[in-house]
Amino acid sequence: MGLLYVSAENDGEWLYQNVRALGGEGIVAKRAGSLYRGGTSNDWLKMKVPGYHRLGKFTRAPLPS
Repeated sequence: MGLLYVSAENDGEWLYQNVRALGGEGIVAKRAGSLYRGGTSNDWLKMKVPGYHRLGKFTRAPLPS
């Protein structure tokens, strides 16, 4: 599973359970009405599925020189 984008969902529990059933890592949610801005903010929440483990190791591509 890749990225699933939902612009609005009134039933967060339903969304979370379906992402879990599909084998997803979890969901990220933004507080309705808050602005997009750089840096950390309490307007964002990340809810990971317990026990989720991605196969392999994440690595970043080297920066171009």
